[in-house]
Amino acid sequence: MAATNNAVKKEEKKRSQLQVAELADRQEDAENRERRNNIRVCGIPESVTDVQGFVSRWLEALLPDLPEHERMMDRCHRALRSRSLATEQPRDVIARLHYFRTRDAVFQKTKTAGACQFEDATLQLFQDLSPVTLARRRRLQPITRVLRERAIRYRWTFPFGLLVIKNGRAISIKELEEGEVFLCKVGAKEGTAASPPRERSPEPEWQKAGKQRKNNGASDPEED
Repeated sequence: MAATNNAVKKEEKKRSQLQVAELADRQEDAENRERRNNIRVCGIPESVTDVQGFVSRWLEALLPDLPEHERMMDRCHRALRSRSLATEQPRDVIARLHYFRTRDAVFQKTKTAGACQFEDATLQLFQDLSPVTLARRRRLQPITRVLRERAIRYRWTFPFGLLVIKNGRAISIKELEEGEVFLCKVGAKEGTAASPPRERSPEPEWQKAGKQRKNNGASDPEED
């Protein structure tokens, strides 16, 4: 009888844990959906006080053929940063674009151009993701580092996952252990134990080996 009660309690605990995990995933997904129109711009000097005006001029230069009303922003501000973090790197600027198609056009343009110069500043563009998503992506950095070194294509999926394409097969990875198993199977395990430099999460498009900006630990929610 006692054994039966223990089995029932274990099953109930397992069920509760699954429900909590599902709720956490839904909350993470909802937060990322709320941020989907945002862009995070790195490199705008702290001396720039009118960040919305700066971003507006940059968007006009980046997408000169886009009508002015389609470059409309709902808000634009500096990301938060802990005062305990001493760094000379300027805080990121987060802009919420009114139209998602404009946000998509900006990422497509910068995807081909990479970092760009504008008004004596070197700008880089990143997604604005929830702190939970950014933390989960960091845990997979040993995997993505090896994938880039081996020129193995991958992209981030939502609500969260790493989709890797190898020999025509698509593999979904969500945990570090799953990634290590995959690397062993394709003979690319070497080097995963080393601690990689912190990097900003790439835009969810196919990625190849390339240098990523180091995360300064500043900014909002991750901080991501």
